[in-house]
Amino acid sequence: MSTRRAPQRSSAPPVGGAAPALAARASARDAWLVGVAVFIVGVLAYANTLGHGFVWDDPIWLEQKIRFYRGPLDAFFEPTFMPMRQVYRPLSQLTYWIDQVLWWRNSFGFHLTSVVLHAANGVLVLALARALGFALVPAAVAALVFLVHPIQPESVAWITNRVDAVATLFVIVALIAALQPATGVTLAVVALASFLAAAGKETGCVVPALVLATLLLDPRTVATSAQNATARARRPWLAAAVSALGVLPYFFLRPRVAGTGIDPSTLGADALSRLVGSFGYQVERLFFPVGFWPYLAHVPMDGRTLALAAAGALAAAFALLAPDASGRRRFAVLWILIAAALPVIVVLADFSSTPVAEHRLYLATVGLALLVAVGLSSWAQPPRAVMAAAAFGVVALTAVTVDRNRFWRDDLTLWTAVTERMSTEPLPYLNLGLALADAKRSDEAVAAYRRALALTPSDITRQRTSINLGLLLVERDLDEAERLFTEALAVSPHAIAHRGLGMAAGKRAQQAAAAGDAVTAARYRERARAALERALGINPRYYQAHFTLASVLYESGQYRAALAAYQRVVELAGDTPAGRNAAAAAAELGAWLAAHPEAP
Repeated sequence: MSTRRAPQRSSAPPVGGAAPALAARASARDAWLVGVAVFIVGVLAYANTLGHGFVWDDPIWLEQKIRFYRGPLDAFFEPTFMPMRQVYRPLSQLTYWIDQVLWWRNSFGFHLTSVVLHAANGVLVLALARALGFALVPAAVAALVFLVHPIQPESVAWITNRVDAVATLFVIVALIAALQPATGVTLAVVALASFLAAAGKETGCVVPALVLATLLLDPRTVATSAQNATARARRPWLAAAVSALGVLPYFFLRPRVAGTGIDPSTLGADALSRLVGSFGYQVERLFFPVGFWPYLAHVPMDGRTLALAAAGALAAAFALLAPDASGRRRFAVLWILIAAALPVIVVLADFSSTPVAEHRLYLATVGLALLVAVGLSSWAQPPRAVMAAAAFGVVALTAVTVDRNRFWRDDLTLWTAVTERMSTEPLPYLNLGLALADAKRSDEAVAAYRRALALTPSDITRQRTSINLGLLLVERDLDEAERLFTEALAVSPHAIAHRGLGMAAGKRAQQAAAAGDAVTAARYRERARAALERALGINPRYYQAHFTLASVLYESGQYRAALAAYQRVVELAGDTPAGRNAAAAAAELGAWLAAHPEAP
């Protein structure tokens, strides 16, 4: 009787069996876990900003614009009564409005949004690197470098500059979609993301150029599926055209008054030297981010900066033109150059008090991160020494970034640090004076304002400094306060300066009334009322002026007009100290008027 041997099971799977699918699932799981880890690192690196307050321009944007938004569409179609600035960033403004709805003036919520956006961008850099065909480890290191680069706190810890994170998020989304096979869905994503990038910040308008730069890539390195590679090939030209069409509506929506012009007569040798200096600055801050310089009043043009500009230009030319340069290296370098192009407009237009700034390099750091991935991909398997160096570098950058975050805690911390580094610039002393005044350190605030005025400020800085110093001196020296307000108005009409004159006239009315001189008191009250009405003619939503006017009307015996002014303050800013005081005054005055219907 013959026996049959049972067939032996092979330990190796058959071709086309389950192993490739299992490997794919394992790879996807690893990528997902790394993405979660990158996001967590991004949050933890900036966790110490969550307790920070509002700094620099934050209160201006929130109090002059976002407070008065009636709904989300006001971010895109601002009411005509709002003051217009030289920027139009509706999507970013929408994020501030959403934060206001959720948190009102709790700065924690605003900072949380900024941190989450930045951490999400780190994950998107990881995804972009993977879409470019980088292995998981180089892509992860690139994402971490992007997250913890020491220039990023200016865009993350300062709420006003969240605009960089918003724009960059959609730039990367558009690029990832453009790297996929051209389908109706992917092209629609490219178009929509391109519009949203531009609506986040003007920097987003470079998306079509970045999409076009993908022509440099070797098709074999781009992570598209083999099935789709032949049937539906990636089409950079088509994606770039669709991206341009996506950006176009932004320019139709952008108000004409938000435009930034460049005077052709200024495009001479000086402009060229400033452009070279700004390029050198960008090279320095991207590759050698040493020191804390949040405010620079002038483009640096010293020997070191010019040398860095020359070195950067030579390095970029070599990286782009070397015969053995890979497409991904060329793409990363071109990303940096394209992202650095728009900040040049700021230098040429000369409309900003900070012609160069770290936050304008936020998008460029994506290109830098991709360069890191290119370097690590030089080895099929990076040696342990290289990976140890990369890990040490990421940890060191993280430590510097966490430390640099602390400078953005509040205005007093920020401007104390700035004035310690720049003792000859007037604007930092103006901002330090504001911070000291808010901290009730009025004597030090007066000294800071006087220092700013002694440093030959620009007309605008002199005007603002004179107004703020005058507001402090109303309680000390009416003659000097009135002189300062008058000098400020000689520069240009200004609502706060008119209110200052109204406050000073009101003080003189009180002094005359205390001395028993009713005629003089009435004359000064009328002068105060006229000044306050001029202030409200410039800014009808200037609730502090409404409050001061209410006080003057009350002292003049015009009780019903005073009640209306107090109620207007409550309507405009009921959550502020002025609003709460106005509410109490209105309640008391309203009750009195109800009991005395014959009162004026």
